[in-house]
Amino acid sequence: MHGRASNYSASLGGVAKSPGRADVETAIGATAVKDQLRANNEKGIASGVFGVPTFRHGDQLFWGNDAMPLFDGVLADPGNFYQGEYQRFVGLQSSVERLKCSFYKPNVSVA
Repeated sequence: MHGRASNYSASLGGVAKSPGRADVETAIGATAVKDQLRANNEKGIASGVFGVPTFRHGDQLFWGNDAMPLFDGVLADPGNFYQGEYQRFVGLQSSVERLKCSFYKPNVSVA
């Protein structure tokens, strides 16, 4: 998306046409599309996704633009992340975790 808002058809035009959706306005408003977005969000939250972009390698999540060079390194040599200097980080307490809110109701639509 290159930093463009994804809730406007003008921003989604080129991206939306690539998988074969010519009518972006209809797709944005379609119940099936919104339901899939909600399901994807719920699945992401349940699996520990905290921010965007997020990529998964095995059971490791890499999120944020600043983590992309590290993720590129893992893709180039997956074993490198699990040995050597990186092992110093195993077991360190996470500095940020998603808050489990009692008011969060994933199946409730907000208009």
